[in-house]
Amino acid sequence: MTAAPHAPTGQPTRSSRLAVWDVDRTLTTSDTLLPFLRAVLGPRALALILRGAALAVVRRGGGRAEFKDALLRGALAGWSEVELEALALRYAQSVLETGCRPDSLSRWAWHQRCGDVLALASASPGVYVRPLGALLGADHVVATELECTAGHLTGARSTLNCRGPEKARRVNDLIADVRPASVWAYGDSRSDLATLALALADVPVRIRAYRRLTTPPHAFAAMRAVQVATSGVEP
Repeated sequence: MTAAPHAPTGQPTRSSRLAVWDVDRTLTTSDTLLPFLRAVLGPRALALILRGAALAVVRRGGGRAEFKDALLRGALAGWSEVELEALALRYAQSVLETGCRPDSLSRWAWHQRCGDVLALASASPGVYVRPLGALLGADHVVATELECTAGHLTGARSTLNCRGPEKARRVNDLIADVRPASVWAYGDSRSDLATLALALADVPVRIRAYRRLTTPPHAFAAMRAVQVATSGVEP
C-alpha cells in the first residue's frame, strides 16, 4: 500500500511555488490516527489494542515510534486492502467535512487560486492521508505507508515513519522533484517546522514568527509559515 508515482510533467522549472502542509493540528483540528482506528475498529476494540500496544512497549522498551508500530500491528494486521481503503476514503471525507480548520482551508484555497503546487507531509498513514489529499486537490502526498501482501495488510510499515529527519528527507526529495521558485511550509509546532526547515537548508529561509489564529485557543495551536523567496500577496 504505497503512494502512486508522480505523473511525469516534463522538464521541471523553478517557476512555481510549493506549499507543504503538515496534517495533524495544522490542516485538521486534532490528531487523526486514533479517530481513524476508532472508525475502523470501534471504541471497545481500539481500547483493548491500545492497552496491548502500551504493554508491549513497556515490556520491550521503546518510545513513541515503537508504540505507534505496535498499535498499527494490533489494529490493522490481516485487514483486506480493498476494505480498508474504502473505510479510509469515508474517513477522509468526514475529516474534510467536519475535521479541518476553517482558517487552514482558507489558506489552502488561496494557494490554489495562486496556482501553487500543494503537498501534504504527514507521519500519519497514507491510506487515509492520500485520499484526503485527493479530495483537497493536493498535487503530492508524503506519508507513512503500510505494508500489504497478497491484498492484505501485514500491520507493518512499508516506509520509514514519516516524522523528524525522515519527513525532512522526503520533503527534500519532493523539492528536488518539483524545483519550485519558492517554498512555504505550514506546521503546528516548533519541532515540525524545524524538521521542514531541514529540508530547505540548501536555500535561504525566512521564518515568520508564531501567530495566534482567529480560532478558539483551546482547540488550535499556533501556526507558523516558513517562507522561501517571498512572492504573492497573502490573504
